[in-house]
Amino acid sequence: MIIRNRLEKKQSGRALILPIMLILFTLSAGADGQNRSSYEKIKAKAFTLWDQQDTTAAYRMFESAMIQFPKEQYEISRYLIDLALIQGKYQRMLRVWEEGLERGDYYFIHLHSRKKKEKLRSFRKYDFLMHRNRELIARAQKKSRPVLDLVLPEQYSEQKRYPVYI
Repeated sequence: MIIRNRLEKKQSGRALILPIMLILFTLSAGADGQNRSSYEKIKAKAFTLWDQQDTTAAYRMFESAMIQFPKEQYEISRYLIDLALIQGKYQRMLRVWEEGLERGDYYFIHLHSRKKKEKLRSFRKYDFLMHRNRELIARAQKKSRPVLDLVLPEQYSEQKRYPVYI
């Protein structure tokens, strides 16, 4: 009788763990989905401000989103870098870039303006950050592998021969 009660207690404990784990997983997945939609709303508002040439307000909005949505840090930091460049706030841009590099993020920064490129090169930090950025890109390229996708026609038939487009 004692052995049977112990077994029943163990089994009932196991039976409770699975539903509790499922509930927690569902709640966390739902919260993540809600966070994503909240982030998308903030991003849309910031882009509206950006389109209206209110880059300062857009920058502040993205800056606050950086704290609220840590999973989106890479994307947000790219927007912050672009906005800082548009505003001519080069030290701010370098700070955001440096923080990203410390996290292990690398960036493809395209400076179309020779004036902005020269202004950035006047900062001592610029060459170091550019070197660090190139190192991270090179390391990522060593790990990367090409991905090939095979797309079959809708009326695919194994008996018919098809051309291969690369």
